[in-house]
Amino acid sequence: MNRRIFPLLAAAVVLGLVGHSLASAQTSGGSTYSSLNIGDLQPTTSVAGQGLAGVESAMPMPGNLNSLNPAGWADLRSVTLAAGMNFQQYQVSTASQSLYQNSTRLQGFSIGFPFSEKHGITAAMLFRPYSTVNYRSQLTQRVPIAGTDTALSTITKQGSGGVSQAVIGSSFKPIEQLTVGAGLDWYFGAIESRSNVAFDNTSLNPATYLSSDQYRGIGGRFGIQFRPVEGLQLGATMQTSATLNRVRFLINNYLDASGQVVDTTRTDTTDITVPQRLTVGLSYRMGRSILGTEFSTQGWGNDVLATATSATHYGLAYQYTASESINAEGFDRWTFRAGASYEDTYYLTPNGAISQLGFSLGVGFPLAAYNRLNANPAMDVALQFGTRGTTDNGLTREAFGKLSVELSLSELWFVKVRR
Repeated sequence: MNRRIFPLLAAAVVLGLVGHSLASAQTSGGSTYSSLNIGDLQPTTSVAGQGLAGVESAMPMPGNLNSLNPAGWADLRSVTLAAGMNFQQYQVSTASQSLYQNSTRLQGFSIGFPFSEKHGITAAMLFRPYSTVNYRSQLTQRVPIAGTDTALSTITKQGSGGVSQAVIGSSFKPIEQLTVGAGLDWYFGAIESRSNVAFDNTSLNPATYLSSDQYRGIGGRFGIQFRPVEGLQLGATMQTSATLNRVRFLINNYLDASGQVVDTTRTDTTDITVPQRLTVGLSYRMGRSILGTEFSTQGWGNDVLATATSATHYGLAYQYTASESINAEGFDRWTFRAGASYEDTYYLTPNGAISQLGFSLGVGFPLAAYNRLNANPAMDVALQFGTRGTTDNGLTREAFGKLSVELSLSELWFVKVRR
């Protein structure tokens, strides 16, 4: 076994934990809807998958580590270490006004070790966001102060953080037509929400209300890919339900009538059930062209998350795969991707559920000439754009653009010596 396996594994662990901390620190603003529940869910985090509008469960991806289906890890041919970043731009609109918000965050880290191409055995570890929270809003309204009196105030709300996953598992190919995979999902993370209240009447003191949630939990995932005939591949992934323990710290900070700082703290503990998510898909390959489609469902909605409802996702994608010839040059070494998706999100507001329509473009290309003796760097880029929500009935419409970039290093390690 190559002696560099342990430094690379340690690097993946450290970078994954640091990446989660940096992602949680971003507060510049993003989706207003991420203030609900546990934030924006991230079923697909690989940049290759994002270029395919999230269609991953049945798509062949030999140069990338599948972030959804562990059975897809069997496609990996070289030891691969990857890290990604994401930039998001939102236009958040109401019936009367709109504003722009943006954020940049680390997208995740992954490392895969293909031990046997014949048996499809690949061990993998991923650090990935499960949900992200990043919002900032401001409104002016009258609030009660004493008895029936009210006062005009400016309320600034902001939140950051999210729930992350550390995934470790393996794939296996018992027969040529069938690949299976399984992984253990460890949930962890923190979400912080803050509200600052300032009054136009300077005789009234400002106040700050802070909520800090810590999450921990364990779940799992199982995947399968089946090739009944040449070119056709079926895929399915089931992420098990998981119980997240949430420890909430509530802090209220304000000035009393004499100008003294009053700081109260309370701690609440509760459990949140993350329901199982089922994803099924298929792809068909014609030469270097691959057409894929996917459907997923997740039955959110419980007493703890009163603003959650069942979610569904539909996706359609196309991929033009790079040539496998060692003599390929130029654009023949590039992979091109495109996709479209429709989603009934798990966001439930008093005025209705929120749906989303999205489109994506992606490309993957090597950064150097292929060399089987050294690390081969490559880059994947994905552009996503779409809209969700509406300005009707007092709701918010969001138009978004997301640019994701992932760098990877791959190298052949486990190669049998022919005698």
